[in-house]
Amino acid sequence: MRAREEAGARDGGATTNGAAQAGGAVPKLGGDIRPLIPKLGLRDYWYPALLAREVGARKPVKVSLLGEEVCLFRGAAGRVAAIQDVCPHRGARLSEGDCHYRGTVACPYHGWVYDESGKNVAVLSEGPDSGVCGKPGTEAKAYPTRTLKGMVFVWVGEGDPAPIEEDVPEEFFDEDALVLLGKVYWKCNWEVALENSMDSHVNYVHRNALVVARGGFISRGAQGEHPIFVGNGFGGDVAETGTDLRVDAGAIAKYWPWIPPD
Repeated sequence: MRAREEAGARDGGATTNGAAQAGGAVPKLGGDIRPLIPKLGLRDYWYPALLAREVGARKPVKVSLLGEEVCLFRGAAGRVAAIQDVCPHRGARLSEGDCHYRGTVACPYHGWVYDESGKNVAVLSEGPDSGVCGKPGTEAKAYPTRTLKGMVFVWVGEGDPAPIEEDVPEEFFDEDALVLLGKVYWKCNWEVALENSMDSHVNYVHRNALVVARGGFISRGAQGEHPIFVGNGFGGDVAETGTDLRVDAGAIAKYWPWIPPD
């Protein structure tokens, strides 16, 4: 994943002194930088939205990303498409509607129909002679999407999306790589989830916890930990050091006696 200097200048540099730095340079940060962190997340990136199998052919699905409510449905070619969830007409939820026609979603209120580009292609409450279709202001915002190994990624930002290869782990583009997908719901702001899952605080804050005491020092950095399967159980391979953290069979027998041995 690349360091996107232009995004840094927009998200951080523009708020350090109220104006963007000359030449788009990223400013030096220090002190309390919490006011510089976008409360809803970093824009102009590809984000995982949901599993492709969750989007059927007849009903749309709603997902919230960075404070934006997105409606996902199947496009004309069967790929998952995404447009704004709020209907431009009267603000009803498109995700509560139906996909009557292939590649479109219909608003449940007045039957305004949108295709995957966000164009209003029909108004079911007015019939085939409706003069509304195609008029300025009737279109919905469309979001670029890509489906990789069963995961739907959505570009949240303005303008053309960056190459997805620069934001998504390389395993998603490796035909021989097996990517296991799952979900974890954190009932908190994204900052709290990030701060408590991808740094080295575990060794100190949880130093008296059983999982740390039995496993010893966990060398974990900004990239976090990559789980792997090992011969006698489940462990973690730390990306930076290559350290293999194995689950000792003796510890399992001592602390979890109800788990049968291999």
